Amino acid sequence: MACDTGFQEWTVNLFLDTDPSTVDTQLVFCIRFNANQTIDGKAFDTSGMFVSNVTGRNKPFGHANPGGGASLISLEFSMNSVNVTIAGVKLPTRFEGRLRAFGAAELAVAAPSHDVITDELTPAPADGDTGTATGTQT
Repeated sequence: MACDTGFQEWTVNLFLDTDPSTVDTQLVFCIRFNANQTIDGKAFDTSGMFVSNVTGRNKPFGHANPGGGASLISLEFSMNSVNVTIAGVKLPTRFEGRLRAFGAAELAVAAPSHDVITDELTPAPADGDTGTATGTQT
């Protein structure tokens, strides 16, 4: 799949801690690293179906090139009524991090007003799931 101009394409594999040797979900992210250290974009399943908008933060390690070099990044998006946060280290063309899934009920206690995508799109982490995320720039 091709991302819009200015966006980087990343293929990300999600592995849940309950079965860390098997890819639970594979997503394609089209994300843009902005000069103000924010990230925005969209997540798609491998067939190209839209899954969620993506937001996040990018903290470069000793360089000023948004999206270049090594950075600490966090990404937030939704899948099947579950909000997912991924945080980790992005190298120039590789990403390694941890994920945490939050269900609507858990979020309602912390933040009563929130929008959740409810379409059943692709298998997703469930409330409370944790795991790892790895990705490559494609």
